[in-house]
Amino acid sequence: MKKTIFFLLAVVMTLAAAGQTKEHMKFMGIPMGITISTFQNRLTAKGVKYDDLSKYMLNGTRMYSGMFAGQKASFYIYYDSTSKKVYRAKAVIERPDKVMIEQLFDEFYAMYQEKYSAEAVITPPSIDDLGFKSSQVFTALGRIDLFIREAEADYIIHSKKYYNLHLDYFDTVAESENKSNRLDDL
Repeated sequence: MKKTIFFLLAVVMTLAAAGQTKEHMKFMGIPMGITISTFQNRLTAKGVKYDDLSKYMLNGTRMYSGMFAGQKASFYIYYDSTSKKVYRAKAVIERPDKVMIEQLFDEFYAMYQEKYSAEAVITPPSIDDLGFKSSQVFTALGRIDLFIREAEADYIIHSKKYYNLHLDYFDTVAESENKSNRLDDL
């Protein structure tokens, strides 16, 4: 019941914001809704490095590495391949065991509460269908998904299982424009 109420409130906030503003959610202080080249230049200015593995990513996705809120992270930036505008950005932080990643989840959850509590709806941490913690932050400009996933050993970099904390930012306006552009292709 609480999740339903939080979700409905978040939808109302998001729709109200989308109708009133063209502001964009920020990731690392950089507004989404700008072109990928401008976004990349601003990331680079913050010490984030382009990852050559990007050439193996799907069209409209680039990969980077650097620091996110004091933690070593990989970044995935998603952009509309037609307009080149960024609509989603994700930081992924890796840890070798479940206890460590859950502690990190709790730290980030507390930081999101501190930053957004006055202007957003933050769902309480819950255990998702895979048995890991998850939460969402709904703001007037978009949402942030905070969740843990287990990754399998790849035997090149990781010899055993490891855990990832995903901090996934979605900009409402830019994501809507991206969806509209994709639907235009149909």
